[in-house]
Amino acid sequence: MAAPHTHGSSGARRPASDRTRRLLAVVLAPFLVAAVIGMLALWPGDAGPELDASLGAPQELYDARVVTVERGACTGTSPDAGVRCVRSRVRLLEGPDRDQVIDLQEQPEVGAGIRLEIGDTVVLGYFPGAGEGFEYSFADRQRLGPLLLLVGMFVLAVVGLGRLQGLRALLGLGASLLVLTAFVLPAILEGANPLAVALVGSAAIAVAALYLSHGVNAWTTTALIGTLASLTLVGVLATVFVGAADFSGLAEEEASF
Repeated sequence: MAAPHTHGSSGARRPASDRTRRLLAVVLAPFLVAAVIGMLALWPGDAGPELDASLGAPQELYDARVVTVERGACTGTSPDAGVRCVRSRVRLLEGPDRDQVIDLQEQPEVGAGIRLEIGDTVVLGYFPGAGEGFEYSFADRQRLGPLLLLVGMFVLAVVGLGRLQGLRALLGLGASLLVLTAFVLPAILEGANPLAVALVGSAAIAVAALYLSHGVNAWTTTALIGTLASLTLVGVLATVFVGAADFSGLAEEEASF
């Protein structure tokens, strides 16, 4: 009778040897050092970028609550013309004029325009250099509440279905958003080289997302090394060919704004 035998699972991952882990650490170290040095060199200052008032950008955004809404003929038109506008008054919830009630500029009541009702929370742009009565301008509705509800539902779904792995994936996602908001966007707005910022930020996101989502092990480190090597290649190719093509940006649509 033939002796019974078993076959090992081909999909099982054997633990990496000490020699393999040391080799991976040696290969990964230069990438990590370069990413840290790049982030320190490109880190934005404490002062945010100054917005050019001539571009029409508000200096600040403040919340306000609608207290009255009146609908009627637009200013300068007769009731028979059929041109109707909405005039709203809002109470400021924050900012230098907090608790004051101000009039918003009337808006035509046509098409899919913003339909305000009493009690709605809106966002106003603040222009301190504008003339009296024009310091505040309607920017948009305040949508923080629905967005937070959606985020909460997303978190519950991911954790409920993925358990610990889902929670780790959320931590990786949170770390990625932190890198984008704390480093990438402020550094680009401050005028740093966008390619360098993108490469360093992508490297930081890759390290945080992969290790938080999949743990610190040889398999994750191998994937991370491949990702960082690809980013390095992309950076080299972008630098060489953008320089060779001599792009100026003057022929693009954005150059006129």
